[in-house]
Amino acid sequence: MKRVLHVVGARPNFMKMAPIIHEMARYPNEFEQILVHTGQHYDANMSQVFFEELEMPWPDVNLEVGSGSHAQQTALIMQRFEPVVLDYKPDWVLVPGDVNSTVACALAASKLGVKVAHRGRIGWRRAGRPIGWVRRTDGRESTARPNPWLPPGGDEK
Repeated sequence: MKRVLHVVGARPNFMKMAPIIHEMARYPNEFEQILVHTGQHYDANMSQVFFEELEMPWPDVNLEVGSGSHAQQTALIMQRFEPVVLDYKPDWVLVPGDVNSTVACALAASKLGVKVAHRGRIGWRRAGRPIGWVRRTDGRESTARPNPWLPPGGDEK
C-alpha cells in the first residue's frame, strides 16, 4: 500500500486535488491518503466551502499557517510540514498549483528524500517530467499519449 500526502493550501489547490482524492479513494487497498491543509487560505469562503462543495474529506492535518509575507509564510509552512512528513513517512507527496504551499511542501519533502508529484495546469509531473498519460488540449483537439519517460506497460513503482 502506498501512503500519499495530499497538500492543499489555497483556493485553486482544492479544485485540482478533489478529483484525485476521489479517484484514489476507489482503491483503498492500494492507497492510504492523508490530507494536509497548510492554512495558507483559512477563512470559510477561501477554504471550508471547498471541502463541502467538492465533497473532500476534512484535513487529517492542518498546519494553520495563516497570512504573512511570501517568505514568512513559505518558511512557516516548511517548518510545520517537515515534522508531518517525518511522522507519516509517505511514499509520495502530491502538490498542486503554484502557490507558497506548493513550493514549501515540495521542497521540504524533496529534502527528506520523499517522492514529489506536482499537479500543474497540464497534469502531473515529477522532476519536471510528466507522469503517466500526457493530455494536451489546444482548443481544436484533445490528444492523449503514453508518457515517453516511463517504461513500457505502466507507471513508475
